[in-house]
Amino acid sequence: MMNKLKLIIAGAGILGIVAATLWLQHAFKKLKERDQFEKQNKALQQTNKVLVDSLQLHKEWLAKALIDTKNATELYTLTKGMTASFQSVIKVMRDSVISINHDRATLEARVLELEKDLVSARKKRKFL
Repeated sequence: MMNKLKLIIAGAGILGIVAATLWLQHAFKKLKERDQFEKQNKALQQTNKVLVDSLQLHKEWLAKALIDTKNATELYTLTKGMTASFQSVIKVMRDSVISINHDRATLEARVLELEKDLVSARKKRKFL
C-alpha cells in the first residue's frame, strides 16, 4: 500500500510539474503575444499620429485654398466693377475731349474772324 501511495504521490508530483510547465509555457506564450501586441499598438499609434498630422496639414491647406478662392472671387468682382467704372471714366474723358476740341475749333474760327475784322479795321483807318 505504501508503494501505491508513493506511486500516487510521485504521479501527482509529475502531473504537477507537467501542469506547471504547461502553465509556464502558456504564460510565456501570452507574454510574447502581449509584447507583439504592444509593438503593433506602438506602430499603429505612430501611424495614427502621422495620419492625424497629415489630416491637419490638409485641413489647413484646404482652408487656405478656400480663403484664396474667396479672395480671388472678390478680386475678380472688384476688378469687374472697376472695369465698368474705368469704362465710364474713359467715356466721360472721351466726351470731354470731343467737347474741348469742338470748343477749340469754334474759338479758332472766332479768332480768325476777329483777326480778319482787325485787319479790315486797320485798312479802313489807314484810308481815313
